[in-house]
Amino acid sequence: MNCEQANPLVYERVLEGAANAELDRHLATCASCRAELADLELTQKLMRQALPEEEPPRRIAFVAEKPAAMPTYHPLRFWQWSFAGAAAFALLFAVLAVRKPAAPPAGDTYTRAEVEQIVAKQVALAVNASEQRQQAQIAAVIQSAGERMAEQYHYLESTQTQVYRQEEQNRAELHQVAAMVGGGQGGGVRQ
Repeated sequence: MNCEQANPLVYERVLEGAANAELDRHLATCASCRAELADLELTQKLMRQALPEEEPPRRIAFVAEKPAAMPTYHPLRFWQWSFAGAAAFALLFAVLAVRKPAAPPAGDTYTRAEVEQIVAKQVALAVNASEQRQQAQIAAVIQSAGERMAEQYHYLESTQTQVYRQEEQNRAELHQVAAMVGGGQGGGVRQ
């Protein structure tokens, strides 16, 4: 049995005093249902004692508050504003209908040859700008490659210098070893 099934049986026990073995098993395991049963029994006990009803003191007065002032609604206002809006739209459309678009000035027209010449000029400017950008990019790539090659050449030179010094040091050490082994008898190491 779960708490939901036990709840009506708890009320029956308090009101009617009905015994139920299944409810007793549930109450033995459920603290919340036991607390509910104890609260109901206490309430019933207090009701049976028939405590006298107390009348509220007469000095308490219940005063109703005035309702907040509601804005008055004027049905004519809606129509007045609607009429004003409609009149404004009508005036706007009348002005737009009467007004004629201005004709372009005669000096702003071009012949086909002039248009082709302007387009060719703009294309030439665009191609020239593109070529300049490409040249600037190529110059930047060449400069970067030159800087990297200079760094690599410097590294190569320093490596060669170190190798040369190591060779010289090795030769000197070989001469010393040969001098020690040969006892100075003229048996030098050939190179």
